Amino acid sequence: MCMETIPGSLSISQHTGNPPKLIAHRGFSGVYPQNTIPAFKGAAEAGFWGMECDIHTTKDGKWVVIHDDEISNLTNGEGRIADLTFDELMEFRMDSGNGIESYGTLPIPTLEEYLKSCADDGEIVPVIEIKNCDTKYLPLLKETVAEYGLSEKAVFISFNGDFLTEYRKLDKDATILYLRHNPTKEEIDFCMEHNFGINFYH
Repeated sequence: MCMETIPGSLSISQHTGNPPKLIAHRGFSGVYPQNTIPAFKGAAEAGFWGMECDIHTTKDGKWVVIHDDEISNLTNGEGRIADLTFDELMEFRMDSGNGIESYGTLPIPTLEEYLKSCADDGEIVPVIEIKNCDTKYLPLLKETVAEYGLSEKAVFISFNGDFLTEYRKLDKDATILYLRHNPTKEEIDFCMEHNFGINFYH
C-alpha cells in the first residue's frame, strides 16, 4: 500500500510558526490494524514524528503490545493478558482493525518488535503507553528500551500514576507524561512533584 509522506511543514495555527508533532496512535491505525507490525512500519514510512503503542505484561513477565486488558475484542482468543503466559498469548491472532482482511495471520507484537520498528526508522519517536503491568517488570522495560538505543528519545505515558512514579525511580531523566481527561490542581501538583508532563483532553 502506497502512502503519501506526512508534510513536515503542516501548520494548524496562525499563532505559532512551529509545526505540530504528529503521533501515529497505535501505529498508523487509521489505515492498518492497530498495534501491529504493519501499523508500525506504515507510520514510519508515512513520516510521523512519533509512534504510540500500548503495552502490558503477561503472567510470566513478558512485555507485549496490545490495547485492551482482555484480548477477545482484538484477537481470536479470550482471557486477560495478565492471566496468560507469553506462549499462551502467542497462540492467538489479531482479527480486528483497519485493513485486517489484507493480512493472513498477525500475532500480537512484542515490545522488542515495536522498538525495532522505531530503531530501524532512526527518526520516529517511541511513545509508549503503559496500560497494565506488574511493576516488578518495569526495570525490564527500561533495559529493553535501552538495548535499542531509545532511552533518550522515548516518551512514557500512562493513566496510572503509580506506574509512572515507579518508572521515575528507575530513570530520573525519562520523558514522562501523565494522561488525564480534566486535570485537577492536585494532579498538576503531582506532575510537578515527579517531573512529569501532563497530557489532557480539554
